Amino acid sequence: RARREELAARLGRVPISLLIADMEAARGFDARSRLQALRIPVRILAGRDDRLIPLTKAAMLRDLVHGSRLDVLAGVGHMIPWEDPAAVARAIADVVHSLATAAGGGPAAAPRRS
Repeated sequence: RARREELAARLGRVPISLLIADMEAARGFDARSRLQALRIPVRILAGRDDRLIPLTKAAMLRDLVHGSRLDVLAGVGHMIPWEDPAAVARAIADVVHSLATAAGGGPAAAPRRS
């Protein structure tokens, strides 16, 4: 909760024109038509308390990206890296571990060079 209050205080100092420009740019961005072509590990993190992007949108993203995984984080809103950096680190480590395992190595496997 303290992290959310700190974030809210920081956002309160951002000029409203910048926030509006950010939202307008996001509204015009749509990559859904390209997502089904992805063939890489994709982990989607969504905050259960996100009031900006509903969970239905995260589920739609999961359904569009072949083999992706959606993790819904309790007690987290829209700013996941800020609110729960440990969850983000765990998700990244998990994807890296799965890539190393799929490549025939283990968690400490060295990268292969061609």
